[in-house]
Amino acid sequence: MSFQLFRGTNEQVTGYNGADGEIVYNMTNKSIHVFDGVTAGGFELKNAETMKQELLSGASEAYDTLKEIEDYINSNQGSVSTLLSDMATKAPKPSSPTPNGQALSWNGSAFENVSVGATGFTRQEVDGNVEFVFA
Repeated sequence: MSFQLFRGTNEQVTGYNGADGEIVYNMTNKSIHVFDGVTAGGFELKNAETMKQELLSGASEAYDTLKEIEDYINSNQGSVSTLLSDMATKAPKPSSPTPNGQALSWNGSAFENVSVGATGFTRQEVDGNVEFVFA
């Protein structure tokens, strides 16, 4: 007894809008697509080899398994500890916004609002970062 799914090329499958729960085989990618009746192309369930290649994406052969990465970290534990210690001394992101006309200064243990001493600037936040724009 055999069982065969609907199938098509990647172009055919990604342009198709199957019924809710329908399964289609992508002959190009050698993957399965599950449809919800709404999303064209459905949701691709990639094969294990494709997922492995995407996970590694450019890792050299020396670091293409988790075991090799673990071994590298363990053999360089001193460097990792130093890096983590250095990161712990960096200033955290402030918890409150800085008023216009002032800037944040890190005194080694806390932020302080200090006067910038200039006029004609505005404070703005861009992607979570504070920027001062001078006129």
